[in-house]
Amino acid sequence: MSPEVNECLETFYGICQELMKDNEETNPWEICLSAFVLPLLSGINDETENEVKNLLEKLKKCDSQRKEMYDATASKIILTNFLHQKVNNESTVLEKLFEKEGKLCLEFNDYSCLRPLAGLIRLHNSSSTDLPLIIQAQLGWFLPVFAN
Repeated sequence: MSPEVNECLETFYGICQELMKDNEETNPWEICLSAFVLPLLSGINDETENEVKNLLEKLKKCDSQRKEMYDATASKIILTNFLHQKVNNESTVLEKLFEKEGKLCLEFNDYSCLRPLAGLIRLHNSSSTDLPLIIQAQLGWFLPVFAN
């Protein structure tokens, strides 16, 4: 991300944090926006994953109608973090998946958590610099490597 975009997101995140304190974390909008902006700012790692999961738990308490959406979001961040973890201090899980020969066959009860993986596979051979800036920013949530 450009320094300007990063600065805007940091300001936006700060405002959301202040509003959360003022509203005693009862307004789902500030919590939701914080959960979606945090990975863009911090990248996805274990600490960010835990923070986002905590925010999503708060969201489920104050906005129970969208509980399933928040659960799906938690699944996405867990999967994305896992895919970017190093294996034996070498390559990431995602890189190891692409090194395998043959077809990759996965079975899940809920395929919605595979959306980030599908995006990663489609973009594996694409250069991030060939993508429009708006798409690069959107991909940053799922693909922290493009956000840096």
